[in-house]
Amino acid sequence: MSLIKVNPKADWYSDKLQIGIIRDWQGLNLGNNWWKTHYSKKFDYAESICPNLHFLDLETDPNINNVYSNDSAIDGSRFQYNSLQKTTVKLNFWLQFENYRDFIDKKHDIESYFSAKAGFEINTNYHPNLHFRGYVNKIEMKPNGANDCVFTITMDNAFGMWFSNNTQYLEEHWDNQAAKDLRVPRNFLSSGKPSWRLHAGSNKVWIGGDCIIQLSNPIVQSRVFLYGCTDNVTVYNKTTNTKLIATNNENAPAINGNFVWMNLNFGKVNSINPKNRSINYTPYNQCTNSSDFWLDPGWNEIELSNCSSGYIDTRFYFSNF
Repeated sequence: MSLIKVNPKADWYSDKLQIGIIRDWQGLNLGNNWWKTHYSKKFDYAESICPNLHFLDLETDPNINNVYSNDSAIDGSRFQYNSLQKTTVKLNFWLQFENYRDFIDKKHDIESYFSAKAGFEINTNYHPNLHFRGYVNKIEMKPNGANDCVFTITMDNAFGMWFSNNTQYLEEHWDNQAAKDLRVPRNFLSSGKPSWRLHAGSNKVWIGGDCIIQLSNPIVQSRVFLYGCTDNVTVYNKTTNTKLIATNNENAPAINGNFVWMNLNFGKVNSINPKNRSINYTPYNQCTNSSDFWLDPGWNEIELSNCSSGYIDTRFYFSNF
């Protein structure tokens, strides 16, 4: 039998749906090794795992858990009526082989690759700026004929979401593909490349995705940088009616200089590693009692006070790619 030669790079730039993969060995958390080094990491083409391996398609849908409250519980709080739970992602492949010995060798390479105890960061050539983090649940490969094997690799998307790179990375690598992947409105690009910078006073900030960003959610990774801060520095999102506030405290030095909220942890920035953007900071949590901060998908009106400027460094979260 004449086997069809695979050109993974050419397929990536074709109309066929393809996936890229990075294996990450640092466990379940999104804040893992790959996210700390993703400025230099490259995705592998799935079809390059072994010869004559063809990627067919990807199957996934959101899994939504509804939570309701009765009238007696209404006290002015915001209730989350649904949440995304673990979803199943199926990766469908077609493998060609010359004979049974060839099948055994190729099967070994594929199962060895996917059975590694690692998280799999996966994107697609349709929307390469959106990823999910998968964990292999099942692999089963049986020949369908003398020279063919159509099989499925089932993965758990533990967080139930797809997510983008952070806004700082997106700004630095902005192109037409990023605008397409994030479904950016045209009026956001009226000045060219987008920015998530804040200035003192009122700001109109666009947030991508279709899932609300809650800084109290440990899965979500968001940072709000603030420059030239003084006492009672405040970030007020009028759209969601949530605030981040920090005031001077007798148990800490006065608030003065550059600070950052990393989710709800507040601290003074000492230095930032230029390679992986990790922050060395001094904790100032005793200066704040902010319990949450929300960013809605779409336009947010954010007011910055007692601070000269700021920057929202966040990923965007999607229910599907």
